[in-house]
Amino acid sequence: MSNRIKKCNNSECTICLPVELPIEVFDELHFLPDPKPSIADSNHYKDFSSIYGTQTSENFHPSKAGQLEADNLPQGIFNNNRVREFVECDFCGKIRCIYKWMPPSHELKGIVFIHQSLSCDSPIESGYYLNRLKKPPICYYCDKNNSLVKATDDLLHGYQSVYPLCSNCQLSGHSFHTWGKKKVGELTRKRKKE
Repeated sequence: MSNRIKKCNNSECTICLPVELPIEVFDELHFLPDPKPSIADSNHYKDFSSIYGTQTSENFHPSKAGQLEADNLPQGIFNNNRVREFVECDFCGKIRCIYKWMPPSHELKGIVFIHQSLSCDSPIESGYYLNRLKKPPICYYCDKNNSLVKATDDLLHGYQSVYPLCSNCQLSGHSFHTWGKKKVGELTRKRKKE
């Protein structure tokens, strides 16, 4: 559910500024409704005026259309070894992974899967970075490849994966996304073997 905020209209509140509208107008304000399909034409949504002020849900967002239930997906389909291609999101321009269930030589090779639960706010999938189809580094959060920040040696030696971060995302409060913290004993054993 997306975050929705409305002024509390409490005169002692230290967060909200006073309501500037006439109180009768303010009391009639409703949150923007989620889309609902039209009864007359399922390929269209109901008019804004017909659903404003009613209870709606996120079930009919375009990004949720056609999602398969997790039970219907083949086991292990979203494994990074199954990433075959990348596509660019039409809305935000971020790179997204395409997963293939069968190898290229199989007769069902044309069946592909993508993560339907991703939104434009979602970071880049790890399959982009870990895949054998080597691609240039891009920021984990925004998909930009300019002004990437250099990770510290401690960070690089402490984790199996440290995903790229750009200076803009760092300034906005993001930090390096990491995966697979290395154990101290693991580092010592590797040095002894060398």
